Amino acid sequence: MVVSYCDVDAGIKSYPKTDSWKEGTDCCSWDGVTWLYGSIPSNSSLFLLPHLRKLNLTSNDFNAFEMSFKFGEFSSLVYLNLSTSNFVGQVPSQVSHLSKLASLDLSRNYA
Repeated sequence: MVVSYCDVDAGIKSYPKTDSWKEGTDCCSWDGVTWLYGSIPSNSSLFLLPHLRKLNLTSNDFNAFEMSFKFGEFSSLVYLNLSTSNFVGQVPSQVSHLSKLASLDLSRNYA
């Protein structure tokens, strides 16, 4: 589900930041989309997206921080790519609760 294409007639409004999210445009120019560096704190707005189905954080530099246990709260997640992101440590056990997860890529995290 893409939030910016909500049914206006049904009274559903898109989140203001997603108004600039148009298919076929450079996602780096979208409002609210940035490259990440360092840790992702457990109070990050990223974790306020519980219905997220696909998350690709490839090649972001998490500066050798451990992966947050909050990744286990994405109950609708089907695809998670954290390759080449410089995470260290063990994958939190909460990730094993993601019953819909079909693809998890943790390759090339060497730190």
